[in-house]
Amino acid sequence: MARRIGFLNFKGGVGKTTLAVNIAASLAHDLDRSVLLVDCDPQSNASIWLMGHRWDQLRPEDSVLSLLNGQSSVLQSIQKAVLRGEDGQPLIRKLDLLAAKNELLEVESRAEGKVPYFFQFYERLSGQFPAYDYIIFDCPPSASRLTKCALFATRELYVPCNPDELSRQGLTMLNSVVQDFQKESHYQSQSIPGYNRAQVRGLIVNSIKPGAKYDSLDDLIARASSLKKGSQLFDDKAFTINVSQSILASRSAHTHLPLTLDRKSSTIQEEIRNLAQHIDSRGDPDVHP
Repeated sequence: MARRIGFLNFKGGVGKTTLAVNIAASLAHDLDRSVLLVDCDPQSNASIWLMGHRWDQLRPEDSVLSLLNGQSSVLQSIQKAVLRGEDGQPLIRKLDLLAAKNELLEVESRAEGKVPYFFQFYERLSGQFPAYDYIIFDCPPSASRLTKCALFATRELYVPCNPDELSRQGLTMLNSVVQDFQKESHYQSQSIPGYNRAQVRGLIVNSIKPGAKYDSLDDLIARASSLKKGSQLFDDKAFTINVSQSILASRSAHTHLPLTLDRKSSTIQEEIRNLAQHIDSRGDPDVHP
């Protein structure tokens, strides 16, 4: 049964998509795990990254919208072995994608039916849970309906942030907003056998410059430690890990290749692999030894 992981922060520009794409690719390529990346962001950056020019031809109904309106089969909407070389051959056979399209923006203006969007999303996606080792969600930087869909389907949350005061304050807001949604969705969650709410299992501090001192980083870590002790949302064993600043991450998006396929060895490449291995080694939170 798939471990379901969401990369979430309501602040933009903290590296959610970079981490989601690269961790998904590393799990599939380096650790031989079967991975489905679900792009829940209407900006579609993860989808464009992995599909390149093929994204332009993708019909909206063959995207994440299939989880919301049922117009297309979810299985048929999944882009199998999404990453392709110039010859069309798969580069990472175990990395699949459920892509986003800009039309996802329309979801926010639609009237909510009797069955909430997040419950429909979960029910339609749950048929794929047994087919993968991991399902990874790239979430929008807002408390939108699509974020709530991902939150309801996610079991583990990893929070990308920057070493600054805004990220420290953002942790407090994330804690409040997510817990409010978990209360809001309690009735629906009770109807799902074995359902467990998402917990934050890791804080990933991006864009750390080697040798630089960040006064706000200590405050950020202190806030995370406080939440681990006092908030039900935060796993008391949640880790904090730093990831270096690197132009290679931006370059990999431009070349439509994840870092794990970069032929040049680099610090950021090794850090991503180590992070993927660490997440994998922690195991499913719902499986107890």
